[in-house]
Amino acid sequence: MAALRAAAGSGGAVTGPLLWLVPAPEAGAPLDASVLDEGERARVAALRRPAERALYAAAHTAPRRLLGGCLGMAAAQVPLTRLACSALPCPGCGGPHGRPAVAGPPGEELHFSLSHSGGPALLAFAAARPVGADIERVPRGPGWSGRGGVPAHLGAGRVGVPAAPVSARPSSSAAGPARRPA
Repeated sequence: MAALRAAAGSGGAVTGPLLWLVPAPEAGAPLDASVLDEGERARVAALRRPAERALYAAAHTAPRRLLGGCLGMAAAQVPLTRLACSALPCPGCGGPHGRPAVAGPPGEELHFSLSHSGGPALLAFAAARPVGADIERVPRGPGWSGRGGVPAHLGAGRVGVPAAPVSARPSSSAAGPARRPA
């Protein structure tokens, strides 16, 4: 975590999770998948839209580079795994689809979370305890009611949204799904 703290400019004073916002790559920016593993590169190649490929590559390259600095190894050598969501394997492919984690003993001391939603990616890092990050695109357009930004499918039961100023309701409502699982 010292490398993360140094990168954050805190000089070791950080006691809670550290967050990084990875901006969406600009259109036409070169795609760097050099530190991704075989499965991640296959996922990049499978995405149809160039913007989706670029975002996925950027969002998955950033934690590898930061984790590599923390662990004292090349970003491409950072051992990542997926933590199973349940005891049962995926019926489609047989593999785990849980959140990513550092594999082996380093994963017990260094935790991270990655979230992206059609724009920037959010990374969270913490020492010795699990951490979670969730970023959501602020919804607009069809499907949104005339009730000041409350999604039509959520109705009046949205905690916190009606109390927010009308101008802040779309962003308050988008934050709800992140609060709900906690």
